[in-house]
Amino acid sequence: MPVTVIPSKQARRGATANRSTRPPPLSLKEYPALPRTVPRIRVLSKLELLPQEIRELCWEWAMLGDGTCPRRSCHYPDEVEGFKYAVAFRGMREGPAKAPNFLPAYIFVNKQIRAEMLPVFLRNATFMISSIGGNNYFQKFIDNVNGRAHVRKLRFDYFDCFPLNIPVNRDLQLSASCSGLTQIQMTMHNCHLEDMSVEDLVDRYRLVHLLECRSMKKIVWRRIGGYIPEAESLLHALGQWLEQQFAVRGKKIETSYI
Repeated sequence: MPVTVIPSKQARRGATANRSTRPPPLSLKEYPALPRTVPRIRVLSKLELLPQEIRELCWEWAMLGDGTCPRRSCHYPDEVEGFKYAVAFRGMREGPAKAPNFLPAYIFVNKQIRAEMLPVFLRNATFMISSIGGNNYFQKFIDNVNGRAHVRKLRFDYFDCFPLNIPVNRDLQLSASCSGLTQIQMTMHNCHLEDMSVEDLVDRYRLVHLLECRSMKKIVWRRIGGYIPEAESLLHALGQWLEQQFAVRGKKIETSYI
């Protein structure tokens, strides 16, 4: 049987000449379809497996952290026991109502966390309103997130600066619109309490609107300025008048003075 020996260089030339020069597929049609669709399996995290009440406690502890309000430097030391952290609206006149910068960063992780954390944030924060612009912006924010029922604590550090020519006290109007409001703090300067009576204060500051807060549990009066004995006794008399008015409506409230 004859045997032919091919040189190595010629063998390499033949192998190279027989190599396919077809380009790779250019469209998805040239790839065969999978025999079946692989279903997507969503793995629940351990937090999602907990009841909602437990998850809300976890969000609350996460937001409280070291005692400061996340993502904003407006936190200041609390003057009333029970206030966990505060958001000041004095300098806020406008801004994004959907994603204001005072909300914790992890609220924006996804829609589910946002839906669960926003009510927790509103129930645990104290909102300090001290200007008409801040009042408008806060109402814009809570209306955007449907949060009026979740607000629990409001603080008005310039309550006594209410203009006399405005027929409606917007601070108390805001308070009455928050159906879940349980605590309110109002600041009065001693100079605005001189030569006044309880009836004068009720009429000047439209305090009757405060009686519309059906969930109210505690009213805090903060008095500033030089010490005037008459001003202190007048503020206590005003507090007693409000307690009596709430009692007539079947509601018992606590009043404190700082």
